[in-house]
Amino acid sequence: MASPTRADALALLHEWNEGVSLRNHGLLVEAGVRGYAAPANVRKRMKDKAFARAVPREMLLAGAEELGLDFDEHVERMVRYLSVVAPEVGL
Repeated sequence: MASPTRADALALLHEWNEGVSLRNHGLLVEAGVRGYAAPANVRKRMKDKAFARAVPREMLLAGAEELGLDFDEHVERMVRYLSVVAPEVGL
């Protein structure tokens, strides 16, 4: 299965989020994930209560599991797929 393109991801973002603020939030989440480039850093940050404060840790781990991926592999893919947003959000 081919990896989705950024255009594919943006199309889904726009399809499922009509409001500009929700779309911008999606772009900022994308940029935020890029900031935690290594899976080890994400695991370390998960211990910090301020990191993704509103997201239960179990949900972060469950996302990878639902995709049939090891958590570290999931983080690596997310960083790779989402890093392209940095220019759009001024990072």
